[in-house]
Amino acid sequence: MTENATGGAIAKTVTASGIAQITVTDSVVLGRQGGLSIGLDAFASMAGGVAKVFANRVSISNVDYGILASLSGSSVEIGDSMIVRNGINTYAVSGGVIRSLGNNHISDGTSADVGTLTPEPLR
Repeated sequence: MTENATGGAIAKTVTASGIAQITVTDSVVLGRQGGLSIGLDAFASMAGGVAKVFANRVSISNVDYGILASLSGSSVEIGDSMIVRNGINTYAVSGGVIRSLGNNHISDGTSADVGTLTPEPLR
């Protein structure tokens, strides 16, 4: 997924009972900064909705936000991946959760990251 103005992939729900789930593996997200682009995004837009992103062996760079989990019900689980050199944050947790499997390279965002990653042991 390269040179997309909005970034890579989004799991988004628009109803309280909605469930959106995507899996991204062996992929590259190389975007364009300046348009609020997001590499991987879980966005449960209404309370009760569930949005999940599962990512493995993914490289995300040159977007505004590397990975984003917005609102309750949103989650990203990422492993064996590289999220580097993004314009605003490498990750932002805002009400949701981002689970890092501990074997990721996450660094070099322009601004401080938002929220806290939830570490998950490799199983």
